[in-house]
Amino acid sequence: MLLLTIPTILSCKKHTCLTAALLLLMGVMQIAILLAGCTVESMKDFHILSFSYTNASSSMSALAGSGTALQIRVGYFGYCLLASNKTTYCSTDAASLATLVQDVGSSDPLNLLDVARQFHDGTIFSGLM
Repeated sequence: MLLLTIPTILSCKKHTCLTAALLLLMGVMQIAILLAGCTVESMKDFHILSFSYTNASSSMSALAGSGTALQIRVGYFGYCLLASNKTTYCSTDAASLATLVQDVGSSDPLNLLDVARQFHDGTIFSGLM
């Protein structure tokens, strides 16, 4: 049985403690970046899951319409919408993105925003953070 006591931890070699501290710091930084993903436009590339469609397949183009492309990225605390005109909108609320899509004159015929919201609400539990 391995017992870690304070004298044992304090007596570790300098390079071992430094390496452990560096690995711990890198892990904390990665978690912080992942948690902040999809909350602002500059963090749009850090997300948990991405839903998208284009009019590439014939069955999708019949449902979505021609020239429609949409991508929704889901983060722990937010959503990012990448529209077909290469603009990015990020918000912590899917309903405000849906309103924004309607205001801009774009559309979401396959209702990807609702799919992303259902995934976020049903799968991601951020209560322990």
